[in-house]
Amino acid sequence: MALATLLVHEKVMPAPAAGDASHVAIAAVHRIDYVLSWNIGHLANPNKVRHLQIICRRAGYRPAQIVTPDFLWEAVP
Repeated sequence: MALATLLVHEKVMPAPAAGDASHVAIAAVHRIDYVLSWNIGHLANPNKVRHLQIICRRAGYRPAQIVTPDFLWEAVP
């Protein structure tokens, strides 16, 4: 939960750390490639991608790519 707390502290994700931030942190810690979400406000927000990457990498993790289902449908040939 330390990464989730850091994401909230750095204002990448809203409080509480047990919410959206925990999904992102669990994915990063367990090296999951994608987090699928319709939550464009907090999770799949393109304006937060760079900040999220910086904070996760600074903490020693590779962030998951957070995408909407539409993104995956477009990727399927």
